[in-house]
Order: sequence, then C-alpha cells, then structure tokens
Amino acid sequence: MIAYSQVQFTPGYPEFPPNKANKAFYPYVSANELLTNSTQRDIISNVAPQEGDFVVQKRRFNAMFESTLPLLLRANLIDTVVLSGAYTSGVILATLRTCSDMDYQIYVIRENVIDPSYSLSQILLDEFFPQQASVISLETALKALPSK
Repeated sequence: MIAYSQVQFTPGYPEFPPNKANKAFYPYVSANELLTNSTQRDIISNVAPQEGDFVVQKRRFNAMFESTLPLLLRANLIDTVVLSGAYTSGVILATLRTCSDMDYQIYVIRENVIDPSYSLSQILLDEFFPQQASVISLETALKALPSK
C-alpha cells in the first residue's frame, strides 16, 4: 500500500486557535496558504499518486495524527512503514515518533527526505532516527520493492 499525506486547511482556518499558538503553521495561516482548494498543496507530478494509492489529508505535521492513515494501516494489516518527504524535522520526525509508539517497523529513506536545515536533517538521520527506525538508502528501498 502506498499512502501520501497532504496538509490541507479549511478556508478561514477553523483548525487553528485565534491566539496563534501554533508557531509552525501560523505563517501559512497568515499567508492564506495550503487551503483545500489551493493548487499549492498539490503533490508534485513526478511522484504523484498512482491508481490504488491513498492520499490522506492532515492538519498538522504528523501524518498519523487525526488522519485516516492509522485506520488504513490497521485495515490492511500493515506493520511496516517507509517514510520519505519533507520536512525531516517536522513531518518525518513527528510521524516517526507516533509510528514508533504504535509499534510499527519503520524505515526512513535517507535520500528522500529534505529539511530547511541540512545539519539538523543529518543529525536526525545519523543520530536520532536510528534509535527508532532503520535509515536506509534509496537503492536498498528500491531493491525491497516487489517485482512487477
């Protein structure tokens, strides 16, 4: 099963408290970005979902938090997750921590994560993530895929 997580907010941003407590997302709110009707939230075409893939809408960094992803994983008897995407210190970190707490086997594809801070990304990949996940190369991940 392949699933994508995608940040989407409702116009007017009712998902956020008016006190601007969520510092990570407030810049998007103030710029009126990442709305459900915005093309900015589109997944880039060269990795776009294919037929049979799932796109899970989320409202925070963590793809497992208040989304349908945990339900999809349980319903499909999936016990292993492979993480890639942006941001290493946001989405990947938050999702990895929850998956670890839920006892999933976790892989992070080293070449498939990005972060505004290269040095922070490297610390996470080299020192922190290996405590809860296997950090693997893209080549290793591709070799593990079933043949078509």
